[in-house]
Amino acid sequence: MIEATDTEFGKLLRLLEENGQLDNTLIIVASDNGAAAETSQLANAPYRGAKGNLNEGGVLSPLVARWPAGGIAAGKITDEMITYLDLMPTFLSATTVNYPKQWLSGSPLQPLQGRNLLPLLRGEKQPPPEYFFWNLYGAFAVLHQGRWKLLGNSAYDENKERNHAPPKTELYDLLSDPAETTNVASKESAMVDLLLENYEAWAPQHGAVPHYQILDAYKKNRSAN
Repeated sequence: MIEATDTEFGKLLRLLEENGQLDNTLIIVASDNGAAAETSQLANAPYRGAKGNLNEGGVLSPLVARWPAGGIAAGKITDEMITYLDLMPTFLSATTVNYPKQWLSGSPLQPLQGRNLLPLLRGEKQPPPEYFFWNLYGAFAVLHQGRWKLLGNSAYDENKERNHAPPKTELYDLLSDPAETTNVASKESAMVDLLLENYEAWAPQHGAVPHYQILDAYKKNRSAN
């Protein structure tokens, strides 16, 4: 897969260069998640976790951006947090296109989420989002100001969720412990409560239903077919 991607990407770059548009094209290359479990100890080190979970090894991935004519200098590195939600605002800004308010059918569009990354890519400082949320296979996570990360139900238990048991939570200070080695939930209970409160407010607004409901719908659909 890597070889095929590299080959096709090379063809695209050569075509842009032949047409005189290479330096005036914003190019972004990124992965969608951390390495798979079978290679995670090597590829994700020193981070815990792998593709399919919400530890740093599952959600962190590199991103490379190139756009000389747009003010992105070569050789610059940043460890600022960004997400795929930031790409649409960035592309809209780069092309000076406004985000539409509705579909062609007239139905309203959801408000645009994410941040324009061009200032960051051009070397300026950009504060991290106040909150960022994940929901995956019954587990959830909340990141606050790029520092405090709450993990909930990392080891998903369907029976406990069906019985509305309180989520099992872990809290990590990513500034001092980016590898998530020390759970500080018991020492920082006020932060746990704050992040959990924000997640519980966010979840129903974004369709993050209890995972057992998804499992039930899947089983019902399979039996119907």
